[in-house]
Amino acid sequence: MSLTLASTMRRDESFARTNVTPKAVVAACGIYEVSRPERFSSSHVFFRDRLEEVSDASLGGVRLPERMLDFADPIAPLERGEIFARPLPPVFLPCGTWDHLLDDSLRLHAALVKAGSAGSRLGEYARGPHALHAFVFTPAARACWRDTFSFLGEHGAMP
Repeated sequence: MSLTLASTMRRDESFARTNVTPKAVVAACGIYEVSRPERFSSSHVFFRDRLEEVSDASLGGVRLPERMLDFADPIAPLERGEIFARPLPPVFLPCGTWDHLLDDSLRLHAALVKAGSAGSRLGEYARGPHALHAFVFTPAARACWRDTFSFLGEHGAMP
């Protein structure tokens, strides 16, 4: 999602100056607001600890101004109504209903729709755990992969 934002927003960072925009994006297993792991306080202690590790590793414990966090928190510019230089591509958000990150996927999907990401879709898979698509022997994972390839095909992002 960070790369998608870099390719669609007007930014000063040199890495964000590009004329290439993805045709479609699959955003799976994402933490879309890395700077605030405490929002998962009701999750199991092991999961909370992993989220804090991701936040610390990504940000080094440094508190930055909001706009400087946009690439660590890709949901932020969407929720604050950022104006995009190019249209947002369609985004597919596959997520299991047992994934601790489901709320982030739901929240990102709502923000994408509000920001005008035409064709964006949320794929919810009943009783799917985190990274459900990795469990290819399960019906939910196979459905997720079918939906993923179908989504990419619909948007001309398959070879």
